[in-house]
Amino acid sequence: MKRTLVFMIGVTSLTLSLLLHQPAFAAFSGFELLGGPFVSDPRCTFRTTGDVICAMLGTDQALYFTRTVNSGVTWSGFLSLGGLIVRNPSCTDDIAGSVICAVIGTDNALYVNRTSNGTTWSGFLRLGGIITSEPSCTSRVAGEVICAVLGTDQAMYVTRTVNSGVTWSGFLSLGGVIVRNPACIDDSAGSVICAVIGTDNALYINRTSNGTTWGGFQSLGDIVVRNPSCASRVGREVICAVLGTDHALYVNRTVDAGVSWGGFQDLGGGIAGNPSCTNDDAGGVICAVVGSDSSLYVNRTTDGVSYSGFQNLGGIISSDPNCTFRSTGGVVCAVLAKDSGLYVNLGP
Repeated sequence: MKRTLVFMIGVTSLTLSLLLHQPAFAAFSGFELLGGPFVSDPRCTFRTTGDVICAMLGTDQALYFTRTVNSGVTWSGFLSLGGLIVRNPSCTDDIAGSVICAVIGTDNALYVNRTSNGTTWSGFLRLGGIITSEPSCTSRVAGEVICAVLGTDQAMYVTRTVNSGVTWSGFLSLGGVIVRNPACIDDSAGSVICAVIGTDNALYINRTSNGTTWGGFQSLGDIVVRNPSCASRVGREVICAVLGTDHALYVNRTVDAGVSWGGFQDLGGGIAGNPSCTNDDAGGVICAVVGSDSSLYVNRTTDGVSYSGFQNLGGIISSDPNCTFRSTGGVVCAVLAKDSGLYVNLGP
């Protein structure tokens, strides 16, 4: 039976800069409970049209996934993929119909598990390393995926597959002294941009246009207090979101595959966790955050310049959100609530 959770929102001291006269929002579906309990932030990714996979850790530290093949109308239930995992997973499609999920095991090594059809999985493949961060994986072109992690020296390392995860290149050190989890995204035009936070708490990016050579770290400045999240809006255009010391959401945008950046734009807010941004596959980007009242909020742009303002979706959220597109013009945002259950909310 489909269960829909209804949240009562009282008067709070939330400091999100909600305007009295915001643009009209298209409706979200409301929260649907898929089950639980779970102990990690969810990670969701698009596979093919209407097909989305969400992965998270159970109380036994195993990786579980659930899947929809009809854009979130119904979900499959949870299947355990096993493992003993110590950090949040990272899942991505490879633009060729496969999904790869990367995790860190109890030996602090990187492991990947892949599916080409959404139902059967390869099992965990150990890629090695002694990893001190969560992984971040993204596709570059069809069949090619890059995963980034931090090593014990706080440098960023990347490993790459060009055959949908069957074999991997080994780790390449990109250097740096990095203090938060990396966030990597393709630019929808054959390049990958990885965003990190340095010891000076500034945002840095490193980019590749061919998967093998990298541009080096470029400082974008600011003082950042949370992990970055980046999303591609259209080809060569990427938006990266961070939190400032005032806990407001700031975005920075490139329209030339990371060569130059527009500078930070303050979107306001009083935000309590890491942001999650995704494209909607229709020229828009949606960024989701959890406010100081533990509610989920979304902020949207359709042109990369102007934003809608924060829309309160309610809830009592205990995890960082994770959003991905589910079909042309549609997104799914997944969260854990205070009961440790996984909830999804479908957006336009």
